[in-house]
Amino acid sequence: MRKYKEIVSREIEQVKLATEETEHIRTLLWTAFCAKVDIDLDPCEDSPNMELYVHVWVYHMINPLDEMPKYGKGINCRAAKKRVKEWYFSIDWEDVIEFINYCGELKPESHSLFNKMFEREWSGFRFFNGELVVLESNDELEELNKVEESATEDSPFDNVKYHLKKAASKLLDRESPDYANSIKESISAVEAIAGIMCGNDKFTLSQSVREMRRLSLLPNGLISTIEKMYNYTSNEGSIRHSLSRIDQLPSRLDALLMLNVSKAVVNYMICVNQGSPK
Repeated sequence: MRKYKEIVSREIEQVKLATEETEHIRTLLWTAFCAKVDIDLDPCEDSPNMELYVHVWVYHMINPLDEMPKYGKGINCRAAKKRVKEWYFSIDWEDVIEFINYCGELKPESHSLFNKMFEREWSGFRFFNGELVVLESNDELEELNKVEESATEDSPFDNVKYHLKKAASKLLDRESPDYANSIKESISAVEAIAGIMCGNDKFTLSQSVREMRRLSLLPNGLISTIEKMYNYTSNEGSIRHSLSRIDQLPSRLDALLMLNVSKAVVNYMICVNQGSPK
């Protein structure tokens, strides 16, 4: 008989993450805001939070600047925060997300705590690679986390990791996901690591494939797979060349598949290049 934990774990893997507002998410995000963004409650006019509250007051709340609470010749940030809090707990969920996105841009160090709050409520929103993105399922969340581990932080693999993270960002863009360019970034990561293996980072992927075959750097089957990946991105609509047919546009599933396959190939090639056990 299967254990209860195993059953729950399998069911959780299939849960679609929510993009709508959940019961506690707004309060949790405000708590994260207080902890990581609004870290100074000094009402003085030289408060480091002045930029934050002026921006929110003018561009999010759409209020006249001269109506902000004053402290001497400056802004009373403590009073402004009270007004912002009232506004925050009355606005639509979409406006909350825009507010959190701005806070994340202003204070990147807040991303980790915001993400913990999103995760707690099974929300599909996450800060990733400096941007607020949308995930559809736990599977995508798992793959997103693995992208962070797909290459070392050290040279010469920084460029490889850069392409993988760009691929994920374009796939998960919450306003205008770009599946074609996500696929292009994925194959560019493979191209980058292939050039490193061949000792020439200027090589195109097709040049690297020929060189890897000549030097037997990888098993022939894997080299053929890489070649087919490149051909796929060259032949499908609007990935590496101009759009030919609208029905050839790649889907989210296409982009996620290419990201996963490219990540696996990159990991393998890094291990081979470093002489690690495969």
